[in-house]
Amino acid sequence: MNDKVLREILEIDDWRHPYQLRDGQTVKMAKSWFTDWHQWRLGTVLEQQEAALPGGLTGAKVLDIACNDGFYGFDLLKRGASSLVGLEARDDALQRARLIKDHFEFHQAEFVQANVQTYDLKSLPGAPFDLVLFYGILYHLSNPVETLKAIAEVTEKQLSIQTFVTGDEDPVLRLWTENLVLPGAGMQTVALNPSQSAVAWMLEYAGFDLIVRVCPPYFWAKDWKPHGPRRHFAFFHAFKGDEGDCAEIRNRFGVTKVYEQEATHTQVIEIDHTTEPLIPNFAGASRTAQSGDR
Repeated sequence: MNDKVLREILEIDDWRHPYQLRDGQTVKMAKSWFTDWHQWRLGTVLEQQEAALPGGLTGAKVLDIACNDGFYGFDLLKRGASSLVGLEARDDALQRARLIKDHFEFHQAEFVQANVQTYDLKSLPGAPFDLVLFYGILYHLSNPVETLKAIAEVTEKQLSIQTFVTGDEDPVLRLWTENLVLPGAGMQTVALNPSQSAVAWMLEYAGFDLIVRVCPPYFWAKDWKPHGPRRHFAFFHAFKGDEGDCAEIRNRFGVTKVYEQEATHTQVIEIDHTTEPLIPNFAGASRTAQSGDR
């Protein structure tokens, strides 16, 4: 164990993810509730990621966009992924990620400092990727439509998204202002918060063949609503594959709702329905989307 790296890790008092170090010590969290929050977030999506990839996570090439200190990508390396590329714009987050890489000797990981909205993702080492993580960043973007399309171009199999969504039934992007001095803020003052059907529509436009909305329990969000009851969490998985591939993925999941589209090849399904609202207006949005280029 590298004592210098360990000391540097323990000197940092604003960790965002709950790392337990090799000597049994734990890092100092920026917020006490981050530990439970991130374990809940991880548990919500992991089963779908393992089930959807042929052979599970073993051998998967992973890209983690806005990776912060690398927690989710490192977890996938532990579960058998063959490589990890982390994309992160912030210096302090990259410092933490590289310390964890050195501490646990994750030689399969490398990190690139860049803003996802302006960086050529095709130039990333190892591109394209089997699994792309996109957690807690979609609602911070000023141009989510083209950003998701660029991400799709380096995604071979699966894109996993966690985002805040509005409660709007229509496919809308709500303009809001970021306070850049707050922890967890985005990189620009103007951002767009999507509705659920807007996320589905953007993923279809990006070229994905199957979209899965995971409806997780609210965790602590029922009692924590700083943005009002119409804004809540959602998880999406977007897949590329032929009809047989998509049918196999659907069979592995407990599908509770299917949105049949007449004018598009993309199918949207929902699993583990425990939260409202659903995606009622995706079909109409999809038919409109067909009039433009994909």
